[in-house]
Amino acid sequence: MTDSAVGLLQALNKAEAEGPGVQEIADHVRAAIRGGVLLPGTKLGVGRIASDLGCSRSVESRAEFAFQDLRAEGLLNFRGSMWWVTEPTDQPTQIAGMIRTFIQTGAYPPGSSLPVTVDLARALVVSTMNLGAAWHILRDEGTVVSRTGFGPVVSPVPPFPLETPLDPDALATRLRSLSVGNADVNAHAIKESCAQARTWWRTRTSPPPAALEQTYGHLITAVLHLLRSNPDTPEAHVRLRRTAALALDPNSVTSSRLWRTACIAVVVGELLNRGPA
Repeated sequence: MTDSAVGLLQALNKAEAEGPGVQEIADHVRAAIRGGVLLPGTKLGVGRIASDLGCSRSVESRAEFAFQDLRAEGLLNFRGSMWWVTEPTDQPTQIAGMIRTFIQTGAYPPGSSLPVTVDLARALVVSTMNLGAAWHILRDEGTVVSRTGFGPVVSPVPPFPLETPLDPDALATRLRSLSVGNADVNAHAIKESCAQARTWWRTRTSPPPAALEQTYGHLITAVLHLLRSNPDTPEAHVRLRRTAALALDPNSVTSSRLWRTACIAVVVGELLNRGPA
């Protein structure tokens, strides 16, 4: 064997020995899925994992074993010769959870009318079919009631404890801590962030965490900026509380960061167009 061949073999052996092991790769992917960095339906390749962990593609065989372990946990599935993050089978449950959060935090207090299905589906960037299934969950548990000729109404006594709603100034202060300082709040820049968030969600693209956080913070900044022009209207209060519920999200298990970002983009769009709250 020539010296060059020996050197190449040694380099390959070294590369194989270096880098994260199966457990470390599995832990990284598991945390990314549970943390909302890797979204349901995301295509997962070894190249991305290698980049995230700062190693070479020589970890491919170990990544394959890690992915198989995660499939056994139900977090990944394999189809069409590719690995994918498992799609949730209980999206209506997630939608119902977010509506509960809106109710708990005062966006829609007991006895108030909720938006009609088409408007709320638009606000939550979900299908009317899945929202309809969520209504059934909420009706069955006594969170909402139906009235002839009206849309769903929040039960006078929801079956869960309610938070004492913060006043608008306190909510704005809490949101300001998540905003981006010196962010560009002209209409063009705001619309670009809205479009980016909607595209990420529609295509189930997992953006780099820094890009997602930047867009998330920019949209919160935009909400606060746009609300200054009509801070005391009932519609403005609903939008502020919806944004707070989405951004602060005490029940964060109900949604991914990207879903919440897309929902906040809807609030921003409503403020730009003064649509329904």
